[in-house]
Amino acid sequence: MMSPRGRLVVAILFSIISLGLATITVDRAFTEAMISVGWKAGAGTVTKVEQTRSRSVTSYWIYYSFDVGDRKYERRSMFGLLKKGTEIYSADRKAFAEGASIEVIYSSLAPSINVPVNDPYRNDKSVFIVIGALLFGFIAVNEFKNLRKNGPMPGSLSKPGPS
Repeated sequence: MMSPRGRLVVAILFSIISLGLATITVDRAFTEAMISVGWKAGAGTVTKVEQTRSRSVTSYWIYYSFDVGDRKYERRSMFGLLKKGTEIYSADRKAFAEGASIEVIYSSLAPSINVPVNDPYRNDKSVFIVIGALLFGFIAVNEFKNLRKNGPMPGSLSKPGPS
């Protein structure tokens, strides 16, 4: 049996995880919606290639930029706050060396919202992210309900009711 403080910590932690996963889902949906409203295609240039390794997998990431008018744009996520790389298949890494051309589609309303035309991992893990957001959210809500049902925590600063 977990203490009330432990339940509160778990509920808060799971709420934060759920909100983070939900934000990722909303960001992906927002990007898709903005591009589908009015999209344009353009040519970009690969500006950086990164290689990451784990115990069993080597992943390759590219970063690109492209020009619209007199402004330069790059791929960003979290509603334009973070620079985002694009994972590519290892077989394609030579085709996407620095300076290589890459086709990009972008929102005509906001070119900062863009994706490469052939993003091989575009919807990768989306189902797991949605399921994770729902699962962690459900557990957090359940923990908050249990805390509320069992009353205030011992030693909390709640006022006693009228007697």
